[in-house]
Amino acid sequence: MVFHGDWGSDGYIYWTNQLIGGVIRTPENGGKNEPVTELDVAKQERTHRYAKLLPGDKALIFTVASGGIDSFDDARIDAFDLATKKRKPIVQADFPQVRPVLSAPHPAPPCRTQQLAKAISDRPTSRRSLR
Repeated sequence: MVFHGDWGSDGYIYWTNQLIGGVIRTPENGGKNEPVTELDVAKQERTHRYAKLLPGDKALIFTVASGGIDSFDDARIDAFDLATKKRKPIVQADFPQVRPVLSAPHPAPPCRTQQLAKAISDRPTSRRSLR
């Protein structure tokens, strides 16, 4: 199972290759996969998907799904610093999937963060608000 990712200027492709697991990177010319993110089992994380590099390729964002959520509408988006390996939640709940937001081919225009902010503010009404 392959989940969309992003191609970095560092010569790696950042993506998720399994249903349960974190983001990995693969050399663009082939080679061994390397783990990038790790699931936080204490928070019942199940998957990190749809990795997208931010401008400058020093950090990436990805969708985090945890146990106990009904759908990806209840997931969150985290940012991950590739140098420090530190992660920070940036968006929680109400349709936070990265995949439909940032789908520009690499190299993407420098306005990807602006696209993310606009897409989040323009996101469709979630099924929760219809209850």
